[in-house]
Amino acid sequence: MRRANLAFLAAYVAAAAILVLARHEPPLSAVLFASPILAACCIPMDWWRWKHAWWMAAVAALLSGHQAIVLALIETRDFGCQVVWVPALEKTVALLGVGFCLLGLSIRWWRRWAHRPIVRRVGCVLILTCHVGIFGPMPLVYRNQITYGHDDYSDCKRWRQPSCDGIVLDTLYIPASGESKGVVLFTHGVGRWKEFYQGHLLFFRDHGWSVLCYDLRGHGRSTLAPMTYGTRESDDLVVEWEQAKALAGGKPVVAYGVSLGGAITLQAGHRLDGCSGMIIESAFADLESMVGIFLKPPGRWFALAMCKVGLEWSPTEVRPVDAPILKSGPPLLLGWTTVDQVVPPEQSRRLAEASPRAETIISPTAHHTGMIREAQWRTGLAAFLDRLAAHAPSP
Repeated sequence: MRRANLAFLAAYVAAAAILVLARHEPPLSAVLFASPILAACCIPMDWWRWKHAWWMAAVAALLSGHQAIVLALIETRDFGCQVVWVPALEKTVALLGVGFCLLGLSIRWWRRWAHRPIVRRVGCVLILTCHVGIFGPMPLVYRNQITYGHDDYSDCKRWRQPSCDGIVLDTLYIPASGESKGVVLFTHGVGRWKEFYQGHLLFFRDHGWSVLCYDLRGHGRSTLAPMTYGTRESDDLVVEWEQAKALAGGKPVVAYGVSLGGAITLQAGHRLDGCSGMIIESAFADLESMVGIFLKPPGRWFALAMCKVGLEWSPTEVRPVDAPILKSGPPLLLGWTTVDQVVPPEQSRRLAEASPRAETIISPTAHHTGMIREAQWRTGLAAFLDRLAAHAPSP
């Protein structure tokens, strides 16, 4: 029995090491996705002969494994889309592994302290608390990956674009209606996917601009990955930027980011060589203050520790307000709404204060990421793009 446990433990360590060293996964991802192997040595083999063992295992599986699929299915109902099943199943297997690891710890603790009822119960409560602490923040880091099951653009081109650390980004190119004035590289917001923003994509195309858009890592049809809110996503944007320049063929290339996509675009802006203009809609100024709004202690402390230790990045480092592109660079258009319920308006105002050179448009009525439906934003956006096209050098 001990030899079998040691073999499973060695296999777990080897699998986690491979994920970190070969696939460049952060430690938290390695621990999660190798956890089914660890679960095999956490649960005592003789426990399975107990008459209620299978019922307890089924309950543990239901409590731990349901999250990835159930939450994704709820979102598909709300948005009329479908689950991207490969990452959903990968997350489900990882969560099942963690759940069975906690079950195994509970069993071993119960057996060891069966003669001490108080210690036994306190330990099991602590283990259950760990269950909540581990699974509670998971959707904030590993987003539900959903998408539309069809393409509404008959002349579009789709491909899988490798990024710099093994992540593969689902990429879509939509040519303009008629002769193209240039290419807009569009970066979407958190928890969504590129085709969700059809209003933006159709607006660009109808105004003579081709669009290159992509699913962020851990979103849509791209590779499963934890969110870093711009830390690693900025590298992905630079990779897509090179594709946009190649497709533009010497014509202007514009970077457009909405919500988190805007924050990512700002952080990567100084690395976008040859950028003709930048458009930022409803972006936040710094992530640490956003975390403080949506998470209160002790959840906030746990989330910060998980990011720093498990994912090797810190929300304190994500500060679009300090982006060099705000001080100097290509023409910059900032837009936000005063009734935004997701990104507080003062966040966008801080970006404008940090960039006196930027042109700003403020909507008093649009909801978050909904400015494209407002005539004020559409008019200003069209004028901004027309100026970029008019001042562009001949290819």
